[in-house]
Amino acid sequence: MQTKKLYTRNTIARNIKHLGNGVLEIRRYQDGNLRMVAFWLFFICLFFFVKDMIVKKNTDWPYQSAYFYARYRDVDRFLHKNEIIEKDWAELNELYKIPTYEEALAEAKSRYKYGVAYEAGSIIERAEESAAKRESKEQHDKRLSKLYKKNLTQGIFGLSIPLILLIIAGYPRFRPLRIDSKRRLVYWGAEFDFYIMRLPMMTETRYPPQSLNILQPRAFCPALRPSGQEALMLTIPHESDPEQAKNIDLGIFRPTAANQYLQIEAFLNDFLACDNPEEKYAEYFKKESIIASDFFNLFYQFRLFPQFGYNDKMVERKIQAFLQRET
Repeated sequence: MQTKKLYTRNTIARNIKHLGNGVLEIRRYQDGNLRMVAFWLFFICLFFFVKDMIVKKNTDWPYQSAYFYARYRDVDRFLHKNEIIEKDWAELNELYKIPTYEEALAEAKSRYKYGVAYEAGSIIERAEESAAKRESKEQHDKRLSKLYKKNLTQGIFGLSIPLILLIIAGYPRFRPLRIDSKRRLVYWGAEFDFYIMRLPMMTETRYPPQSLNILQPRAFCPALRPSGQEALMLTIPHESDPEQAKNIDLGIFRPTAANQYLQIEAFLNDFLACDNPEEKYAEYFKKESIIASDFFNLFYQFRLFPQFGYNDKMVERKIQAFLQRET
């Protein structure tokens, strides 16, 4: 029966990987969706980092108005704290310097018309009282050393924010969903949980085939995402407790086309209903051309670490245990 396909090679090749022997891996939606948020935050922080460190540093604007430059100054002060402390102590000595009688008399003459000699004495007396109350050099050095050490932690964290966001954006891709078309199994495994289900047999004589209906396929769209960028959501029961199910979001973000989730669902149903799917649908696992979403997904699918994968030996043991319980 010849029918028009609801999916394209460009969509399928970017969302589904053929591992051979009838096994498919389908990419996860929330992986790219969360990575997009991290990348936008990274670029915003990077912009302000460059602006603060270059523009502010080379102008007369107060550095307090530039967050990253202020954090740079925190680190710089700690690295040069001995020089800064000594300079500050010298300035305080100048500030608290007890004037001579001649200096006090000259200041009193500039400020008062009468009682100049008395006022000169008062100036010297006040200077002596202030000098007596000031902290010692040991106290001064200890106070500033403690302050600069405290600010060092704040400075290192502030300057590390862009790097932290880049690492978050480059975290490993989420573990994909797997479908074994020969054994009619769909499964997904985390570290301590394994979700698996047997799919019903369908044939191409019934069109469209509906093998996935048992998994309650539906559209899922996170907040702030426009219509047409939904994920395909499937519900898979736990290996030992069917009441404990897992919702798995499928399809890459940013989607390759409007209503990508419908294309993925239609392709999976057709693949599962075909007698020789690996030969018939082989061309769909090869990209046809470059599309607009590829440029966005250079970032949204970027990673610094290997993808979370499967331990094939462990997975096979769990599959065999599931099949034994089914028989």
